[in-house]
Amino acid sequence: SLKSLAALTSSRKYADMIARTKPRVDISLDTAHWAEGFLLQEESKSKRSLMHRYETGCKLVEKLDAHVDPEAQKALLVMFIWLRFAALRQLVINENYNVKPREISSAQRKLILLVEKLAASNYPLALHIFRMLFSTLGTAAEGDVGQRIRDEILVLQRNNDCKGGMMEEWHQKLHNNSSPDDIVICEALLEYVNTCPRMDVSVYWKHLEEHGIDKKRLLSYDRAIHNEPRFRPDQCEGLKRDLKAYLKTLKQVFSGGDLESSISRCLGYQASLLKGTKTTVDPVSVLVGNPRLVSLLQAIQRVYALIEFSD
Repeated sequence: SLKSLAALTSSRKYADMIARTKPRVDISLDTAHWAEGFLLQEESKSKRSLMHRYETGCKLVEKLDAHVDPEAQKALLVMFIWLRFAALRQLVINENYNVKPREISSAQRKLILLVEKLAASNYPLALHIFRMLFSTLGTAAEGDVGQRIRDEILVLQRNNDCKGGMMEEWHQKLHNNSSPDDIVICEALLEYVNTCPRMDVSVYWKHLEEHGIDKKRLLSYDRAIHNEPRFRPDQCEGLKRDLKAYLKTLKQVFSGGDLESSISRCLGYQASLLKGTKTTVDPVSVLVGNPRLVSLLQAIQRVYALIEFSD
């Protein structure tokens, strides 16, 4: 079943196969096949945007009826592979559809909370599956963190005199088709800025390619990125500061495996005022009664701060 899913997603006739595939109705007969059929049937909708993909995941989890028996675990494994394929860019994550970052983060949060509910009611059964599932998702950012992706790039451009070229193309992508790829793009821009005053743009391309993004990938976005960045040495100090801050915002939404953003999510944090609003994320309640763990996490945060200062 899982091998056939991999074969289907790499086939040239993938869309035709999806159209001909009908999901099984009886979950109990063969849960893995049922989940595979359901996801394939929904793929024509799922590929429109990350929001649609997360919404499809919500439908699948809801159909499991908050009960994970040994058979239903197979459905979660199929779902993990489906999400993992998307994370590895083996599935389309945007096609002819514009979606706001806050809409993506809202759908993402709903899916994470549904999976969390399943995990809580079935602990420790299938714990390893839930861990794998969470690794393919973000951190379930609360409040307006998703909206800040849209707002902060405008502030970054205005503060650093970079409103044209590649930065404008990236700005349009962020507003309409934001995705985990933007973490890699932001990191690549930081690599480029760190070569100041030489301004060696080859490090930008090197970082992108090392993380699976090439020129063809950049051009494939609905809001394509055609140009490479061109910054002046006098822009570097401000760009370095603001891109680092922006990278944290992107990771708060899209990175489920980043230790620094995960610690911030657990301990809680506040983001500065933006368009008259301040983002406040409360600490995870279970940590309140564990001062030793809080102290350890805070120590790790201080290490990250020292590393950032040394850069």
